[in-house]
Amino acid sequence: MTKLTTFAQRLNAGAPSGAPPSLYFLTDRTRVRDPLAVISQMPRNCGVVLRDYDAPNRHAIAGTIAAIARQRSLRLLVGSDGDLARTVGAAGIHLPEARISETARWRYRFPSWIITVSTHSGRTLREAARRGADAAFLGPAFTTQSHPGGPVLGVDRLRVLAQTSPIPVIALGGLTADNIEHLRGASIAGIAAIGGLADELAPSSQ
Repeated sequence: MTKLTTFAQRLNAGAPSGAPPSLYFLTDRTRVRDPLAVISQMPRNCGVVLRDYDAPNRHAIAGTIAAIARQRSLRLLVGSDGDLARTVGAAGIHLPEARISETARWRYRFPSWIITVSTHSGRTLREAARRGADAAFLGPAFTTQSHPGGPVLGVDRLRVLAQTSPIPVIALGGLTADNIEHLRGASIAGIAAIGGLADELAPSSQ
């Protein structure tokens, strides 16, 4: 068992029944060439977030991942596209911070969906909760290759925001086997990673 999955399982041990997954893999074709290799190695009941917003074959990718997710009891969340999520039978959607306002509309249309949002502040955490999101991805906790040179929330600030968040927090941003223990004891419901999970589950996919 890998460090990231073990850490997530510890979080899941105290989660209420029906809670969103505690471990998520986010697709990013610029960093992980073969996301299916990673997804096929993920433990059951984890989450997959389809990003790759500009991929020309995104619909086909979504359909393939959805099929694997059903076979392996994973929860697929489609980033930013509720219509695509509905088409492929995904478990829900993931919305960027700029589109948190859409949460209530999708919640009304699909009450059983898992709806997560990206957040970077206490204000957006509160807005996400008010609009009905199930959980918020909060970060980046560490420097991340997805946004080199971008602002970093940091572990200390993430801990404070997670402690006071009105909805469950999923930590993300540069999480790896080498630094995950820095989040031990934080009031988070889960973790999300790209390269960190690929390194552990399918190194040849990168």
